[in-house]
Amino acid sequence: MSDNPNIEPRAVLIGRRLSTLRESRRLRSGEIATTLGIPASRYKAYENGSQIPSLPELEILANLYQTWSYASHEN
Repeated sequence: MSDNPNIEPRAVLIGRRLSTLRESRRLRSGEIATTLGIPASRYKAYENGSQIPSLPELEILANLYQTWSYASHEN
């Protein structure tokens, strides 16, 4: 975990949201990891809040789950 005290709460919130979105669509974490091109263990770390996805990964996830992303609202 980072020395930045604000990173943990963000990571946990993102992880909870990713888990909720995945479960609501009845997907497995391994399926999402394959879509992102990452190991399942890394995706699980995103969901449990110990790591934060990169911006490109978040954009892929936003498209996958059909949620809002900054990139889709720039213009």
